[in-house]
Amino acid sequence: MEKKHLAVGWIDYKKAYDTVPYSWIMQNMVLHKIDHKFINLVQQSLGNWNTALTSGGKHRANIKITRKN
Repeated sequence: MEKKHLAVGWIDYKKAYDTVPYSWIMQNMVLHKIDHKFINLVQQSLGNWNTALTSGGKHRANIKITRKN
């Protein structure tokens, strides 16, 4: 059996949304030499945050979450 290295990481989006500028998140991933494909994925997802409003079990609206970088 061939052994392989495994690396795991996560971003606490709730905390990032509250206090950390997107540019800081991106710069730190570059500084830590995170694979550029993953950085691109995170960058794309940061700009696509949204939430759905429901009431009484029925979908009412989609809301795009925006924030200054």
